Amino acid sequence: MAGCLNLVDQDNISRDCVNRWSENVSSVLKSPTAIRRFLEYLNEEDLDGFALLQFWQKSRELIDDYNKRKPHKYEHLKKLEHKKRLHSGREDWEQTIVRKSQEILEFALEYVNFDEELVILDTAVQSNNVLQIITAFNKVKDRAEDKLQKDGYPEFRAHILKNYGFVNEEGMKKNFNKGK
Repeated sequence: MAGCLNLVDQDNISRDCVNRWSENVSSVLKSPTAIRRFLEYLNEEDLDGFALLQFWQKSRELIDDYNKRKPHKYEHLKKLEHKKRLHSGREDWEQTIVRKSQEILEFALEYVNFDEELVILDTAVQSNNVLQIITAFNKVKDRAEDKLQKDGYPEFRAHILKNYGFVNEEGMKKNFNKGK
């Protein structure tokens, strides 16, 4: 899959990228350029999905940070070093994950329209257990993606298809793949 470049303006984004982004929100969330465009659009149009997409990004960054920092065979190491760690305090990377999760939870409480998702996050964050926190954020991040598919993405999809000439005057998607 070729990357989607955006050097200065929308003309630098390939038709293939726009076509891919119009498939579903998951395709958008795989591309940093598409995420940025989606975020800009939601902000400009003052749509509810703006805070939800910010939450999704923050959650993904937390999960990525965890995956980069966790020791090899984390569960096994935790069992072996349990007694040693009782007296030495938490490792810095664990403290960082807990602190970041608390910040994201505060953001979600203030800006994101969640119900049961907040209970899941709050319970995990209050536990101070890194594995519970990451599991909860994975689950709620997936739910945020599902909500974005319904709230914000349809408008963004229509916007990019129109701006890049993928729809005709009746609003029907053109087929550019004919003859290939």
